[in-house]
Amino acid sequence: MLRHFELFLACRYLKKKRLAFFSIAAVALSVAMLIVVSSVTGGFVKQLHSASHDSYGDIIVRTGNLLGFPGYDELISEALKLDTVRAATPVVKQFGMFRIKQKQFKLFVTTVTIVGIEPESYSKVTKFKQTLYKQSKRPGPPNFDIPPEYANIPRLAGACIVNVEVPYNREPDGSYQRDEALYNTDIILITVPLRYSSGTLSDQDVQRKLLLIDDSQSPMPFDVQTVYIPFSLAQEMARMVGYRDDDTGEFEPARASQVLIRAEDGVVLPKLRQQLQDIWNRIAAAKGYGDSQVVFETWDEQAGGISGVISQLERDRTLLTILFSIMGMVSVFLIFCIFFVIVSEKIPDIGIIKSVGGSSGAVGRIFFVYAGAIGVVGAFLGLAMGWPFVAHINTIHDWISRTFDWRLYDPSVLLFPNIPNQVDWYATTIILIAAVAGSMIGSMIPAARAALMKPIQALRYE
Repeated sequence: MLRHFELFLACRYLKKKRLAFFSIAAVALSVAMLIVVSSVTGGFVKQLHSASHDSYGDIIVRTGNLLGFPGYDELISEALKLDTVRAATPVVKQFGMFRIKQKQFKLFVTTVTIVGIEPESYSKVTKFKQTLYKQSKRPGPPNFDIPPEYANIPRLAGACIVNVEVPYNREPDGSYQRDEALYNTDIILITVPLRYSSGTLSDQDVQRKLLLIDDSQSPMPFDVQTVYIPFSLAQEMARMVGYRDDDTGEFEPARASQVLIRAEDGVVLPKLRQQLQDIWNRIAAAKGYGDSQVVFETWDEQAGGISGVISQLERDRTLLTILFSIMGMVSVFLIFCIFFVIVSEKIPDIGIIKSVGGSSGAVGRIFFVYAGAIGVVGAFLGLAMGWPFVAHINTIHDWISRTFDWRLYDPSVLLFPNIPNQVDWYATTIILIAAVAGSMIGSMIPAARAALMKPIQALRYE
């Protein structure tokens, strides 16, 4: 048990010994550095987690090919009967070309991913509405309604919403210089559908004129070249509507590329995934869809999708934390060296303490508490430096960019416009505990040396 004189001497040494300030500084800098690294890298992982969840819902039902799968409507109908399912929506995905030409624009052609959605149900599963430039500010669900003054454009098949990266380039600060003249402009979408029976290209391409009514700013890296159109139109363009195949004469049912499902709060997703899998197996057996190769995944385990990016970021975070932790071990070694010197200077004091009845354990505890005090002071000084730095990291980065014309984080290239500025308190707590523990570990050998020293040797020490 710690005695009053042991605590008194430990605190007195802490106040009087200037060497201790070097140990405190080493601990503080290590703690601050680890808080910044862990919070920033962890912030990117959390942002990508959140963006992925917001973009895909909770459960993704898909196939591993571009042909889609039938029975999606029966699956949605049965899924919505479950108390654990809040919303479900079908999606059609197809590759195509986007072409636009107006007097104020040059001819612009690019490849895009055409995504067919039902905007109301899609916004219940995802946070699609919040990504929209114009419709996010309006009440009600988003839509593909054509303004009345543009309804008479010849051969207009409907409206579309493009990802902001399709017509615009990102500015150095991560923003977009939107041109209002672009909206309500007609564009052309071109695609070549696949035959469901053979997987070969159709004989003719499909072109549709659409009115560009809005844009979407999605944080997901896979959505940057996306054009959203009505689900029924996407089915038609991708030849996923029900039709009779010219080659086989058989009727092919309507198909979708994906079904996205949003679960109620607190639902165990693997259990819900299995329930949906069982529902699909019954539908497939009844309808003869056994060869559709339908895959059921939770939002964070998509094979070849964002889960791989998240996993790599988590590994990068772990690697950086390990590297900076190794650098932080320098402070432990510094404490060992400083305490070795301090113990050598305090050998006469050790002799006096032992000669008046102080035990070896008491002597050891004095230096052990001394090291713990250094760790506590250094840890909280590091927190006092690291916390404000993380909170104002974007302000600091902008000042460096303006003053020295040196930009460390480029929002025109990377996924998110700003550096994460929220402290990871779970990781910070571990860092603070590790800092105190490391300080005490660094003092163990010098403290043991002091405790084992005999009084006569200490009093004769010069």
